[in-house]
Amino acid sequence: MRLGIFGGTFDPVHEGHISVAQAVCERLLLDLVLFVPAKNPQLREGKLPQATPDQRSKMLGFAIKSHAKFQISSIELNRTGPSYMFDTLKEIRKIYKSDAKDTYLIIGSDVLQRFEEWYKYKKIMNECTLVIYGRPGNNGATTTLPDFLVPYQNRIQRIVGEEYEVSATRIRELLLNGESNIEGLLPEVENFIKDENIYIESEG
Repeated sequence: MRLGIFGGTFDPVHEGHISVAQAVCERLLLDLVLFVPAKNPQLREGKLPQATPDQRSKMLGFAIKSHAKFQISSIELNRTGPSYMFDTLKEIRKIYKSDAKDTYLIIGSDVLQRFEEWYKYKKIMNECTLVIYGRPGNNGATTTLPDFLVPYQNRIQRIVGEEYEVSATRIRELLLNGESNIEGLLPEVENFIKDENIYIESEG
């Protein structure tokens, strides 16, 4: 099985996330893309997601329901204590019986320089093929590979997809200001957010 793993807070999920998953799925001929919402992201400097794990899972459900090759994994949400991608990769590979070379971890080129800070990043590279997705202003095809990743360059793929300006941070700001019909936010997701009164308080 050719398996994509797309982690993030998805707080909230938006069309940019879906665009990334579609581009990678089509380019690498993946059989399945797993969206893996994080419980307590270790590199967000203490900033927890504003939506609850259950709310983020439900929003993802609305966003991917028309995509047959997309699924949600609650493996990190169900884990107690710190959650690390290294552990997630090992567990998912065991569940889906996927080889490391056919397991694709999707990250944005904007986080590439911080990949060295990920827990056991060297061992992560032995568990998967790393997919670097190019984003606006930081093209994954031209971003120089950091020195610490050069030894693993044969296990790295670069994907350049459509540019998108939407971000979860901007969406939360617009929701806080009472905006509606927000660009990049799927209508079902926006309706759910408003029904649940999510993002009505500013981030601390």
